[in-house]
Amino acid sequence: MRGSPVWRKKEDLLASVPGIGPTITRTLLAELPELGTLDRRKIAALVGLAPWTRQSGQRPGKSFIGGRASVRAVLFMGATVATRYDPVLKAFREKLAAPRKPKLLAIIATARKLLVILNAIVRDAKRWTLKTLDCKDSRSLRHTRRPLAKANRRKATYLSRKAHMGSFGSRASLFAHGLNSEGGFGIQGLSPLA
Repeated sequence: MRGSPVWRKKEDLLASVPGIGPTITRTLLAELPELGTLDRRKIAALVGLAPWTRQSGQRPGKSFIGGRASVRAVLFMGATVATRYDPVLKAFREKLAAPRKPKLLAIIATARKLLVILNAIVRDAKRWTLKTLDCKDSRSLRHTRRPLAKANRRKATYLSRKAHMGSFGSRASLFAHGLNSEGGFGIQGLSPLA
């Protein structure tokens, strides 16, 4: 492993990620040579972290995982350790565990996210840093910001509607409370006493 400069460089890149030690690094390099060459969907399917359903027509199907079990096992352990040290993976796992999802499902989803991050690190030949996760030019890591951006859009929409409608939720509730859309009482400028 240390004799080849290419493998040594990949090993150093992978070892820069918290939670990824020498055993996980060497297993990934030995049993997953496609790391850094495939896109995130294909690499997750190759390892077996993306389930696929086998069904036809009206017949309900079954889900299978397939893939490389040894790589999946070390990524499972790596994801468990990485959630202790990486704030992005920790927040991702806690977000999944909050709506009472099974813990195993949250760890497997975190392992898939870790694999996508490792794939992008090897592909771009950049060491892991917290700044790497926030950069705008990394394609595979862009999805780590989407939930936050989506939440911000929802909050902005909610606040603009609330400002437009006042403290009431919709125009129907405005009229139910006896208010028109301009904030006055009654219908289109009529006072409540008229």
